[in-house]
Amino acid sequence: MKTRISLSKVLVIFLLPVLWINASGAMKIEVGGTGRISGCIRNAASNQPLECAAVTLFSATDSSMVAGTISNSDGSFVISMLTPGNYFLEISEPGFEKRNIAGLNILAVLPRIDIGEVQLNPNAENEKKGNAKKLKNRRS
Repeated sequence: MKTRISLSKVLVIFLLPVLWINASGAMKIEVGGTGRISGCIRNAASNQPLECAAVTLFSATDSSMVAGTISNSDGSFVISMLTPGNYFLEISEPGFEKRNIAGLNILAVLPRIDIGEVQLNPNAENEKKGNAKKLKNRRS
């Protein structure tokens, strides 16, 4: 019996925990904590969910990368095991404008944040391709 593992699951497994080099050059793994940030990524033009959008969490104190994941097929994402602190998110998807969300404060007494729906706008190049495709379809 073959087991199929989706690309998104494989990427999540390898992205968490996120490894990085701190100022002293030592390798560090960020784990522990009960904090969690979740949300849903959508295409602002079509309101369709965006699968595999990159969601990266940074420390608001020094802008160091803390964790990352990609959105699921329904556009949802969860970053968990966060320690209390101030964070910001960067959400990106090829063909769309990046979006930053600041002011995410994980507290010991309020460890969970749901940012709700995040709409990403198609960038100009993506819209040109979409308009060219629509025009081609009308002529066909």
